[in-house]
Amino acid sequence: MWLKIWFKGELFPFGCCLIYKKLVSLHLETKKTDCLHLLMIKKLAIFCLVAVGLVMASCNEKSGEDNSIYVLSSVAVRSFSLASNDKVLNNLDSVYFSVDLMNAKIFNADSLPIHTRINRLVVNISTVGSSVAELTFRKDNDRDTTVNYLENSTDSINFANGPVKLHLVSLDGSVSRDYEIKVNVHKMKPDSLYWNRHSRRNLPSSFRIPYEQKTVRFGKQILTLTSNGSGDYCMAYQTDPAAGADREVSISFGFTPDVTSFSSTDDMLYVLDNEGNLYSSTDGESWQSADSGWFALLGGLENELLGVKRSGNDYFTCGYPSMKKAPAPESFPVKGASQLVTYATEWSKYPVSVMVGGADKDGKLNGYTWCYNNGQWAVVSKKPITPAEGYSLFAYDYVRTDTVNWSPVSNPVIIAVGGMTADRSFNRETFMSYDLGYNWFKAPSLMKLPDYIPGMRDAQCMVVNGEVKSRGADAWEQFPSAPLPWWLIIDSGVDSRAIAPITQWEVPYIYMYGGYNENGALYNTVWRGVINRLSFKPIQ
Repeated sequence: MWLKIWFKGELFPFGCCLIYKKLVSLHLETKKTDCLHLLMIKKLAIFCLVAVGLVMASCNEKSGEDNSIYVLSSVAVRSFSLASNDKVLNNLDSVYFSVDLMNAKIFNADSLPIHTRINRLVVNISTVGSSVAELTFRKDNDRDTTVNYLENSTDSINFANGPVKLHLVSLDGSVSRDYEIKVNVHKMKPDSLYWNRHSRRNLPSSFRIPYEQKTVRFGKQILTLTSNGSGDYCMAYQTDPAAGADREVSISFGFTPDVTSFSSTDDMLYVLDNEGNLYSSTDGESWQSADSGWFALLGGLENELLGVKRSGNDYFTCGYPSMKKAPAPESFPVKGASQLVTYATEWSKYPVSVMVGGADKDGKLNGYTWCYNNGQWAVVSKKPITPAEGYSLFAYDYVRTDTVNWSPVSNPVIIAVGGMTADRSFNRETFMSYDLGYNWFKAPSLMKLPDYIPGMRDAQCMVVNGEVKSRGADAWEQFPSAPLPWWLIIDSGVDSRAIAPITQWEVPYIYMYGGYNENGALYNTVWRGVINRLSFKPIQ
């Protein structure tokens, strides 16, 4: 596209002006030349004038495009914000608003907290220069009201009854444009852990009523082992728990497995029989004898199986296949601890695994966090949480709202839910830790399990990313794909990563498998939960 300039009231291509300048220069030089030279220059001038005419004709064909760019530039909104009002929301003036010049939309992509009152807000609007700036909105009496912003910039505006119209007219009065302004407010509590009761499913199994279950992660799959209580066993393989089982296979072990001991490492599956013998498998269908003398399996760390062995009244922590063995530390939970959660940290060259709760060799419950690192177990928690057995433990990203600028802040945490206490009641608190279980705190009430999920122990929680597709893009959410004119672009020093509207994205769902009641009966359920904000469409 030719760069255009104003010349004697007309818009000329910059390239044509360069030709004109060159002709003038040549004409001045002809005063020192002969007539032959002058004739040559006249011929060149005729040729260039023809070229200018052709270019001008081409430019006139694009007059619609030029006019649209002029419209954008003369009635552009440079910035939009809300005025400070602590009675509405602390730091209200820090809420960021996007200005979509191509589609004439102004909005806050990250919505304000639920129940925020937006019926009396004062706005700050910056334009390139306008002779008219009017805000039209609907009052509670369903009558439209227009405010002259240039004369009454501190008048409050009602955004509660739908979008507000901003009408701008250029300084010369020749161009006008209308913008739609939305102040978005969450319709749900974004920082809450939501368990959708309508997403509840039965355990993946060929049995209508499973009697026992244990679920583990193995590679890219989730495996669930169930029994019917009559000697029959089923292994369900899932890639995407939301889609159900990929396949369900009847398993003939050749021995009586302890279903609750079912465990996995990076490369192997393990289970104990009722006599403490250890069996291994690479696929969950064919099992081979591996070792003996085991009391309980705790889980896997990379390719190492961690568990407890017993010899008389003595208990030992043990690894397999390394066969590292050591006397169990005092108060070590030999049974009933949560599932293991493994981390790689910058503070250790070795990955670490943590578990919480459980009962020691005397049957006493505890709420301490135990950590395994480089062959050793140790208590790492500063204070215990509620002593219980059968906690469900999982790693997650906790997203909360930063109340300084009202933007989401994500932090990795480990979360403990469920568990049965010594009086056979169930823990209803949710505990969270930002530092691998060294410090625990009770999570906000919005993170607790809802009343419709019963108390339980020994459920397994798996975090699996699920793909979400947009259910219909709101126009105000979509940024333009066409570039803006260069004189409308304010250089922030940071390039946008967005290259196209987002239509699908991944959400980290929590799947909670099974769990037992106080009488040891299995819940035939899989619950799916997510922190609400993590399910929202990502902001571009």
